[in-house]
Amino acid sequence: MSTSGSLPQFTVEGYNTWSFRVESHLASLHDRMWEVITEGPIKIMKCTLTGDATRPDTYAEKPRHEFTAADFKVDNLDRVAKNVIQSTVSDAHLARIMKCKTAKEMWETLAL
Repeated sequence: MSTSGSLPQFTVEGYNTWSFRVESHLASLHDRMWEVITEGPIKIMKCTLTGDATRPDTYAEKPRHEFTAADFKVDNLDRVAKNVIQSTVSDAHLARIMKCKTAKEMWETLAL
């Protein structure tokens, strides 16, 4: 999952063009990538089957030691999105997003 050299640098005046191109690029990297921007990091869940029709199955966050290779890829999506965003932001704007913990926070901060 590498970034493309053709992504525009972020500017306040060019936000609409930047966001359109970066959104397209992120979506091309993984089917669930845009979910990371709109909803935040994806939690990897596991289902515990109750085996009882009167009680619903339960879901809990899956421990990392139980992750599959596919789980690790999905778990990494927020870091990939943050890297793409950071790579398109000049040093002049980097201070605005340096304290953001998630790609969603970065995106929302740049949209202001």
